[in-house]
Amino acid sequence: MRSLLDHVRTMLPTLRPSEQSVARYVLEHADEVTHMRIVDLAQEAKVSEPTVVRFCRNVGCSGFQAFKLELAQQLGAGLGRTLELQSTDSIEAVSQKTFDAALLTLREISANLPGSTLTEACRLIDNARHIECIGYGGSHPIAIDAQTKLFRLGIKTSCNADIHIQRMSVMTMTSRDVVLAISQSGRSKDLLNVLEQARYEGAQIIGIGPGSSPMEKLCSVFLAAGDGDANEMHQAASPLPTRLGHMLIVDVLVASLVLQLGNIGRSHIDNMNQALNQLRLPKPGAPKTSDDL
Repeated sequence: MRSLLDHVRTMLPTLRPSEQSVARYVLEHADEVTHMRIVDLAQEAKVSEPTVVRFCRNVGCSGFQAFKLELAQQLGAGLGRTLELQSTDSIEAVSQKTFDAALLTLREISANLPGSTLTEACRLIDNARHIECIGYGGSHPIAIDAQTKLFRLGIKTSCNADIHIQRMSVMTMTSRDVVLAISQSGRSKDLLNVLEQARYEGAQIIGIGPGSSPMEKLCSVFLAAGDGDANEMHQAASPLPTRLGHMLIVDVLVASLVLQLGNIGRSHIDNMNQALNQLRLPKPGAPKTSDDL
């Protein structure tokens, strides 16, 4: 498939003079464009913002953001360097790079997530007697989120923060049980030890983490997301782009399970929502019910 920059070169003679200014700047400063705002590119190319949008659409993209993401994706080796946070970055640059990194990561995960793997993960969860959700550090809140969402579907699940309790829990597992493990690095020694124990007991393991990691080798089903080698300055930020991807994979699994469970799943959700509504203040202007009196 022809690259976006090659397409821009081909289209250059057919563009309006103002759009040609944008095209030439993009061809000469491709790396820089991937973390620019639309106003920045317009200023550098000495055109208006609507001209930038027209240029993007004329070369086959829906808008500037879509153009920028496709360009960044195709630059390959230059991508990490472009989106890395630098100590000299302004707050605007930090904001733009963080959003760009998140959007690009989500797009890559979505494009590389096989439907057959998701289907198998849903099958294991649906047939499980019990599910243990595991995650350490920044992945622990995602494990809790997974446990909460599966619990709302009526699925028996737990999420223990204590490594000793986790190890004892997996020692009671059988082939009817499932571990849902989430890891940003895929190399946590504590996590790998627990997964090895779960595998020894015969449990099925669903993993969400970076591909080609030690974690992947221990999993029955693996949903690859991230490379486990985020830029050091990005690691200090929260949430990380990869972490957002892990959260969305959990949401995809839960949404798929809701459809798979049909009326039973929706009934569990409705019952949970009714119970939670009793713990909330009524919305302004909402009619009072017998529970409010």
